[in-house]
Amino acid sequence: MKIVYCLQGLHYSGGTERIITAKANYLVSHGIDVYIITTEDNDRQSFFPLDTRVKHCDLGLNLYAHWSNSLLKKIYFHIRNKWKFQHSLTTLLNEIKPDIVISTFCGEVIPLSHWKGRKILEYHYSRYAFEQKRRITAFRCYDDWKYQQHLKAIKRYDRFVVLTHEDAPNWTEFDNVAIIPNINGFECEQSASLKNPVVVAAGRLVEQKGFDKLIEAWSIVCKRTEGWTLHIYGEGALRNELQKLIDEKGLGNRCFLAGLCSNIKEKYLESSIFTLSSVYEGFGLVLLEAMTCGVPVVSFACPCGPRDIIADGENGFLVSPGNVEELADRLIYLIQHPEKRKEMGLKAKQSTENFSKEKVMKQWIELFEDLCKEK
Repeated sequence: MKIVYCLQGLHYSGGTERIITAKANYLVSHGIDVYIITTEDNDRQSFFPLDTRVKHCDLGLNLYAHWSNSLLKKIYFHIRNKWKFQHSLTTLLNEIKPDIVISTFCGEVIPLSHWKGRKILEYHYSRYAFEQKRRITAFRCYDDWKYQQHLKAIKRYDRFVVLTHEDAPNWTEFDNVAIIPNINGFECEQSASLKNPVVVAAGRLVEQKGFDKLIEAWSIVCKRTEGWTLHIYGEGALRNELQKLIDEKGLGNRCFLAGLCSNIKEKYLESSIFTLSSVYEGFGLVLLEAMTCGVPVVSFACPCGPRDIIADGENGFLVSPGNVEELADRLIYLIQHPEKRKEMGLKAKQSTENFSKEKVMKQWIELFEDLCKEK
C-alpha cells in the first residue's frame, strides 16, 4: 500500500506535525510506503525525527508568504497559488500513484479535493475552531467565501476524519465523517511522585488558551492555600498582558510564565497537577502528555477534546467552560487531598492506553483497507 500525506511543512514544531510524523514512522515500520508532500519547507529539516524510509517531497511554493497582505493581494495570490499548487500537486501524485492521499486541511485541502483517486481529509481541530475562521475582520468577505469553499471541498473527500466523539455530531451535513483520535506519541515509563507543590499548564500565550482565566482562578487558589506555585510553559503575543495580570493580582512569587521548555516531560514529572484553561481545542494533546506521566488533570470542558479524554472524577476533573470559581475549587480540592491526587494520577496514566499508537494506528490501517475495497 502507498500512502501520501499533504501538509504545510515538517519543520514546524506543532501538534499536527508531530502527529503526522509519528503516523508516518509507524506505517513505514509496518511495510507501508509513505510519502509526505509539503509546500513550505524549502530544504529545512523535519522538526521531529522522521524515519529515513519516509519520502519527503517539498514543492517549495510558499503558499503562506503573502498571508498578511491586503485583501486584493490576498485574493490575487490565492488564485495564483491555487492553480500553481493544483498543477504541481497533480503532477507529483501522478508520478507517485498512491493508493490513498491524505489532506491535513492545509493549503492542499481544496486542490486535493479534485483528485480523482481515493482521498481522506483529517481535521486536527474542531467545528468550533472551524467556525472561528469566519472572524469579523477587514477580510470578512474573503473569509466567508473561503469558508464556503472548504465546506464544498469536505464533501468531495471519501472520508472526513475528526478527532473526537464530541465533535462528530457537529458535522451532520456530511455523510463521510469518521472518528479516529490522535495518537499519544508521548512516552514515559515513570510516574510523577505528586508530592511537589507545583501546578503546571502549557500552551501558546494566546487568547485561545485562556491563561487569563487560569491566572484569575489561581489568585483564588492562593488565598486559600499556601506554598503552591503555578508554572505556565509557552510563549506568545500575550506574554506582557498576562505578566501584567499576574503582577496586578500580587502573584509574582506564586505564578510564573516559564517560557518555552525543551523537556516538558521533566516538568510534568516534577508537578502534582496539570490544568488546561482553553476556550477551545482540537483535541488537547497536552492533557494526554501530563496523564502519561501519571499527573491528574483539571480542565475546562471546552470544545473539543477534554470530554473524550477525561472521565470526570476518575482520572481528572472537568470544569464548566470559563467558570473561574469552579476551576479554582477543583484545583484546591486536589491540593488539599493528596490521596485523591495519587488515585487520579494512577487512573490518568492507565487511561492513556486508549490512545496508544498501536490502538489508534490499527484504526487508521483498517480505514485504509476499507477504502481500498470500496473502489
